Amino acid sequence: MIHRFSLFALLSLLATGCAVQPGEEAAVQRFVEQQKRVASALRDQGRLAESLAVWRSIEPLGADAAASAAINDLVIAIDKAVTGNLRRGRRAYSAGNTRRGDDYMLRILALQPGHDEALRRLRESATARARAQRARLAPQRYATPTPAPAATSGGRDTTSTLEALARKGDHAAIVALEAGIDAGANPRQGEILRSARVALANQAEARGQEEEALQHLLAAIMVMPVQSDPLLERSAALRRSLSTRWYQEGSRLIKSDLDAAVGALEKSLAFNPYNTNAKRKLTQAQTLQRNLRKISAPP
Repeated sequence: MIHRFSLFALLSLLATGCAVQPGEEAAVQRFVEQQKRVASALRDQGRLAESLAVWRSIEPLGADAAASAAINDLVIAIDKAVTGNLRRGRRAYSAGNTRRGDDYMLRILALQPGHDEALRRLRESATARARAQRARLAPQRYATPTPAPAATSGGRDTTSTLEALARKGDHAAIVALEAGIDAGANPRQGEILRSARVALANQAEARGQEEEALQHLLAAIMVMPVQSDPLLERSAALRRSLSTRWYQEGSRLIKSDLDAAVGALEKSLAFNPYNTNAKRKLTQAQTLQRNLRKISAPP
């Protein structure tokens, strides 16, 4: 990779119309070729948005026909994936499967951060869940003769309780009070809950428990969906890591336990539907599974 100063210097020269030194021009060309390889590798891994960002980053340096074609193909692929996820998400919401619908909306945001409908639907889901949780708790409160704890009474008392728990670093206790938190009506409560979820995700990831970390991150995102949420990329990275881990497990099991291999590979694709290696390996495992059943079937 060329020195950052050389790249910025070249861009300045290009912008002002000054001549470029041969050495700098060759260095930038090497950088461009390296970035093309990076972008292609990301595309092969199904990391479409990241691949597109890399391709576009080298456009100012003089994109050739291959780069322009790659950018165009990625835009089309991303639009197609967003459209498909949007259709499946709407269908899930219509069927009452909110969690599944939210999952599709999160996939859309990983492809197109700031997608209006995805953000709106996630906000609506978070609000609906908070209302449903409060409704479930309401009969219990009225049936109890003693006053409800301050942490579940709402308003200023709830906020004060959450802030006290946050100062103690008792993130699990904050999450335990989630049913009484309405992030839509009280953004400060939502901020505290979101921070607690992120802290628990950090702890889980430090222990190597990536699935638990991912669950906390997704919960944090849905508590307060925001434009260009940095947690989206982090959750996408965890999905890729988990997908790779289950792909490797499925590849290992394919020689000894086909059923378990198929299950692992399906889980790999559940975390990252764009994992082409897992798709190929799953097809192979399923073919072997069918053939084995045919052979084992009585005549």
